[in-house]
Amino acid sequence: LVVKGLVGREQHSRAQDLAKEELAKFREVGHRLGEAKMLMSLGESTPVKEGRAKAEAVSALKEARSICRNSNNKEWEVKA
Repeated sequence: LVVKGLVGREQHSRAQDLAKEELAKFREVGHRLGEAKMLMSLGESTPVKEGRAKAEAVSALKEARSICRNSNNKEWEVKA
């Protein structure tokens, strides 16, 4: 929610930094749903909709969907 709030304030860089920090924490402890949620936040906080940034955003969202699918979490798979 904090990431979405920062995006709403046009603070994309701060939003992405926060999402990356939290993503690292979730990966470190093996929390797959938390990892997927942070990957979605990264994808959604990307302000540029073309080029390399867009490709990275799409990649993050695809990885999030894959994690949710492999975890049999239909609710979050749909959101991803």
